[in-house]
Amino acid sequence: MGFHRIVVPVDAAGLSSDALTTALRAADPFEGRLRLVHVRTWQPSPPPSREDGFFPVGGGELFTETPQQAADLIDDALRYVRDRGVVADGVVVEAPRPMVASAIVDAASTWGAEVIVVVRRPRQTLSVLFWGSVSEQVTHDAFCPVLVVRPRPA
Repeated sequence: MGFHRIVVPVDAAGLSSDALTTALRAADPFEGRLRLVHVRTWQPSPPPSREDGFFPVGGGELFTETPQQAADLIDDALRYVRDRGVVADGVVVEAPRPMVASAIVDAASTWGAEVIVVVRRPRQTLSVLFWGSVSEQVTHDAFCPVLVVRPRPA
């Protein structure tokens, strides 16, 4: 017996396949369903500055990928899961870079996930010190169990 509703975040770094493989094993063979979530991140523009009396014009967000690239990423992951006989759907959500974990947890909560399967990505020490890892933040904020998978060595 396995889980019926599993959320798996997928990313462009290619590390998601380890989480997908684990989720496929954890899914109930008859009623298991996966929801794949990709967070399309954006970097907020800096606040206006008053240097020399100049206020920048424009602003907005700088996305790290196009909507089509995000959709293609989800489509590839869905093909991988469906080729293995598991029912799945996918969603792309948008969030500022520091809020990736919150976006994943919100998507899982909205869908009523029983478990979240996330990869613990290798991170540079400085970024973990400043922001923490996404997997740690998901584990901390999630309303349901979180299975953290270490990626297989390349």
